Amino acid sequence: MTALKQAVANGQYDYAKGLFFGGKRLRQGPERYQAFLRERLTGAPRVIAIDVHTGVGEYGEELLLAEEEEFKAARRIFGARVTLADADRGAAYRIRGGYEKMLARVFPGSDLHFVAEEFGTYRPIHIVRALREENRWHHWGGSAPTHPVKLGLREAFSPEDEVWRRGGAS
Repeated sequence: MTALKQAVANGQYDYAKGLFFGGKRLRQGPERYQAFLRERLTGAPRVIAIDVHTGVGEYGEELLLAEEEEFKAARRIFGARVTLADADRGAAYRIRGGYEKMLARVFPGSDLHFVAEEFGTYRPIHIVRALREENRWHHWGGSAPTHPVKLGLREAFSPEDEVWRRGGAS
């Protein structure tokens, strides 16, 4: 499962209509965000960033993940709840070209610390199925945001369950 998880999460850069297409260049939104950070925070001596996601981990549970090179510093800042982001140990997966890399470009001289925060939703097969169905519908069906496939994808990453939304596992 580790190799599959890494292959899926790492993305692909060849098939624009395929799942997890990473694009050929930086999109307008991230480009603007990067420019915003450069304009306002370039001289920051210390940067602590938390990239918030949903989908990875046990339903309703929070994970704080740090890459190996950042793990010890993240533990000093956030405590023992930080987990090593390591696909071999099952905690997550390694990414390329993500938010952390962008921050390193924007803040080259800063004392930069980064963690990813994940809030677990459904089992991986459920997530991948929802992503695959939405990808198919988006490219070959339609784009109506109220279509059951679109709503299913939203549910996969943001469950309507009130217990999940309050931060407790059901």
